[in-house]
Amino acid sequence: MRVLRMLAVFACPSVERHRDVYQHAVVPLMGDARGLVAEEVKAQVVTLFEAWWQRKGPATAS
Repeated sequence: MRVLRMLAVFACPSVERHRDVYQHAVVPLMGDARGLVAEEVKAQVVTLFEAWWQRKGPATAS
């Protein structure tokens, strides 16, 4: 469905004049983007903190 929405947006000569394209293609795609970006950011933060927790402290002087 996402691909069809993208095609509708790219095929439409003027999204601001075509309410149906905006309502049924642009708005759902913007919602998808928020979810995808949020998941990607969450995965990157988890990776960052896992790496941070695995780091060792400074070497002690012997």
